[in-house]
Amino acid sequence: MTAQQGYRVAHGGAANGPYGESNGRISNYTLVMDVLFPPASDGLFRALYQTDTNNANDAEFYVRDGVNGGIGINGIYHGSIRANTWHRIAIVMQSAPGEGKCQRFIDGQFVGGIGSTGSGLGIRWALKQAFLLFTDNDGETAGGFVSSIYFVDRAMRMEEISALGGAHAAGALTPGNPPGPLPQQMPRRVGAIGHRGGFFCCTPDNTLASVRRAISNNVPVIEIDTRLSADGVALLVHDPTVDRTTDGTGPVASMTVAQLKTLDAGSWFSPEFAGERIPTVAEVMTEAKGKMILYFDLKVTGLIDAIMNAIRQTGFNPDDLWFYVYQNASEAAAIRSRLPNAKIIWEPPVSSISDPNFFNNMRAMGVFGFDLKVYYGAVNSEFVRAAKEEGFMVSVYTILDPDTMVRNAALGVDYMETDFPQIMNAIQPPQFTAASGPTPTNGAVNVSTSPLLTWVVGRNAIAHRIYFDTNSNPAFLWQQTKDVFAASHLTVNTTYYWRVDEVTASGTVTGPVWSFTVGSVPH
Repeated sequence: MTAQQGYRVAHGGAANGPYGESNGRISNYTLVMDVLFPPASDGLFRALYQTDTNNANDAEFYVRDGVNGGIGINGIYHGSIRANTWHRIAIVMQSAPGEGKCQRFIDGQFVGGIGSTGSGLGIRWALKQAFLLFTDNDGETAGGFVSSIYFVDRAMRMEEISALGGAHAAGALTPGNPPGPLPQQMPRRVGAIGHRGGFFCCTPDNTLASVRRAISNNVPVIEIDTRLSADGVALLVHDPTVDRTTDGTGPVASMTVAQLKTLDAGSWFSPEFAGERIPTVAEVMTEAKGKMILYFDLKVTGLIDAIMNAIRQTGFNPDDLWFYVYQNASEAAAIRSRLPNAKIIWEPPVSSISDPNFFNNMRAMGVFGFDLKVYYGAVNSEFVRAAKEEGFMVSVYTILDPDTMVRNAALGVDYMETDFPQIMNAIQPPQFTAASGPTPTNGAVNVSTSPLLTWVVGRNAIAHRIYFDTNSNPAFLWQQTKDVFAASHLTVNTTYYWRVDEVTASGTVTGPVWSFTVGSVPH
């Protein structure tokens, strides 16, 4: 194919979302296509669509230039498109200034999101009245077959895409084979933190609709972006202005809570959320009380008085609150002066562990845990080990695809912040009474000389008794509360045995004995 080949689609959709009023564009839309790429195209970039009808820019999404490549953009590719196989590709787009996001599906199965702050899915991804299919300005595309295309000027729900399943000869709106369960499974259980009110993927951010959906999906922690109204009420808004997420304009701090309550905070996301309002922290506490932890992303300083007012109004348990303070020691001190046992969350550079006083300094400041930026990568394993050895909680943000969830779970983190808590819950390993699911797997060979040993924690465990030795009846080492064990300086060509007994309120549950063999070449 050449840069001049492809299809022009005049869709007739209606302007919507953040770019609707300001630019007359379609911010929220869904594109579904049934396609087949022959073996000659496998291993090449295959453009899916682009918004520039002059074909002067790169395509907006591609099938990757690899054998059985995934779909994505900007190096963020997931899933598998196999040669000589009909696939149903679905892209759900919600473009926004600095906050755009999308969801990608292959044959009805979610393969990953792209988004969160600085995602770049901005006005370039918003549609005018036409777009192009299967073409790229540099000719980075390859031949294939398409049987059906469906476009709709709204962001379809994940459940709708799943119901469409795989490709079907009758067209993209005819359900094909249903998707199977997600192929990924995390090696250990990790707590989900629902991003921006709990369900940023599927509801308008920082709304009661998002909080309620998180509650119904058993999300243990939700992150909420918090600001002050002009009259000193703590409420949930991410941006400094209301422009992106409501039908109003202007700075949040210049409006009273009564003025903010007049704004529609849901229509920009989808018509089904029309009339959704900006919630106060007290309203969220009323919904979440006794059901989950609230993790405050404090977008401005000086919020603690307003939060204390909300606690008094609702009786919310302060032990179920976390405070992310942006490495602001004075803000942490201000919070602790009003709430002495407040759990402070800090985001340090991972190089901090080279400072021998780092963890003691964090404890003195009231730091409960660390939250580290990961997105599509992997957390620094040495920092996780050191922090957990010192008794700190470790979380990472913002995880948007199952592959990255699996990778970071294996590195020992306690929580992951995600737009897709329901996906994370779906790939959690089963939990039994006894410890199970060891990593390294039982009988593994060529293991590192300093492995991180993890397992699926048994139900109701409050502590873990670790046994470790070169004897098949391993000796007891110690009891700990953290759910990982960092071994080090092991001997090459040696088999080690280990066991974890789970301590519960009603007694200790003995676990099985596992083994692994250290490789002959040190890692």
